[in-house]
Amino acid sequence: MKKSIFLFFAAILCAFSMNVQADNLKGGEVLYLSPNSNWTQANARFAIYLFGGTSGEKWVSMTKSGNYYMATIPAGDYKNLIFCRM
Repeated sequence: MKKSIFLFFAAILCAFSMNVQADNLKGGEVLYLSPNSNWTQANARFAIYLFGGTSGEKWVSMTKSGNYYMATIPAGDYKNLIFCRM
């Protein structure tokens, strides 16, 4: 039941999202997102959902830096990520 609620919550938050598959995203790496004007409307904020490695699942908030957003991957090993507009 708890996992179902989490997946429902994640689906709502990621109504506008982009799924990326990558090989071994490691902790400490910095990821960048340069959204187009459709994604930045209405004071949107962005997050990354990391999953699929040996470290489980993790949400990371992105911070604005000029015309792009950035986030540092937390310690661990991940194989997939989803950029989410919230």
